[in-house]
Amino acid sequence: DTTAVNLADSAVANVYAFSHDSTGRRLQSVVMNDSVTIDLHFENPLSVSQPVTAAGVRVVGPDSARVAITSVAPPEPDTTAAVRRLARPIPARVITVHLATQLVRGATYRVYVTDIRSLSGIVRSSEGRLVVPKPVAPPASIPVPAPAQTAPPPPVGTIKH
Repeated sequence: DTTAVNLADSAVANVYAFSHDSTGRRLQSVVMNDSVTIDLHFENPLSVSQPVTAAGVRVVGPDSARVAITSVAPPEPDTTAAVRRLARPIPARVITVHLATQLVRGATYRVYVTDIRSLSGIVRSSEGRLVVPKPVAPPASIPVPAPAQTAPPPPVGTIKH
């Protein structure tokens, strides 16, 4: 968390607190945004001094072939007034990976990240799994029953025998 501390005089200081990390960052989940974009969610914030690059990310398909990566980027920065007052970026927990080819529906991919640096400088590699959902089959059409065959009413003014 981050908080501003106001002193008794006119000075203002920002105090940045985070839990001590001795094991580095772990990839918590991999989420598909669309057929060529995935988000890598980490359990804790990543270092802002050493951003993740495409060289540090590997996506492997079900056939063990590597999937080409076109770019790796942190999320768009938060530009709210409270964040602008901090005078430093908020560390990201999510990295967006853009792929050169579409993910195959129903396939399972392995995602490897190497040399991910935590806020305290600990470097770690991690991996995750992405199961791409199968396409949803359209609902089976339910046949509409044919209207019941009824005899037409007798004409008005006729006598039945």
